[in-house]
This record gives sequence, C-alpha cells and structure tokens, in this order.
Amino acid sequence: MRYTSVSDFDITFRCEKEEKNRNSFWDSYIFRASSSSLINHYNNQDRMIINNHTICNDGYMRIEAYPPDFKRE
Repeated sequence: MRYTSVSDFDITFRCEKEEKNRNSFWDSYIFRASSSSLINHYNNQDRMIINNHTICNDGYMRIEAYPPDFKRE
C-alpha cells in the first residue's frame, strides 16, 4: 500500500503494484480518506467534486475514489 499525507486532515492511498499489473477498480484508483465534517471548509466546486467521488460516508469518515488520470478542472 502506498499512502501520502495530503494535509493534517486527510490521506490518499493506493495499492502498490506495477502499472502493467493493475486491472481492477481497487488496483487502479486512488483513494482519499478524510473527516466527513471537513466538507464545509471547501468551496462549492470542490464540494461537488468531492461528493461525486465519495464512495463511503458514515458521517464520521469519508472515502473518495479517483481514477489515476484524474485532473481537477
């Protein structure tokens, strides 16, 4: 597992594999974990991006999934 601390409040993580061996959602996507309460600290455009990529939100933690070629517009 490869992970990066993006800030004091969130991390991103991804399965550690060679690109040629990636073949599924779980192998390929980059995941971000953060506190659910942080959503109010983002502007409307960022909130839309975050909500569109959220795959789990239990009211405490949020997990988002992004394709490896994701580019923020």
